[in-house]
Amino acid sequence: QRLITQTGAIGLDTRYVDLEKIQEVNVNIGFIDKLFGTGNIFAPSASQASIGAIVTDSRFSYTQIIYRPNLAALKEPYKVQKLLQEAMKEVKLSSS
Repeated sequence: QRLITQTGAIGLDTRYVDLEKIQEVNVNIGFIDKLFGTGNIFAPSASQASIGAIVTDSRFSYTQIIYRPNLAALKEPYKVQKLLQEAMKEVKLSSS
């Protein structure tokens, strides 16, 4: 079982991620999302490329990792998150 996403207005990009490789499922609801009643889902896998920035200051240093949303502008992001988590759990149970 896998998560399939398609993006693109002119061309079409299709990405496949096996559910067993997804590490977590996070929901983000920004200011604009609140206005429209939508949200974004981030489901990074172990092999997913991310953008990292190392910020250094005289007081501290940290790395911030930013993931591109897998699913954007969803009407019911928490319901989708729950469905994905349940599917991931089923895959793990069936493989053990």
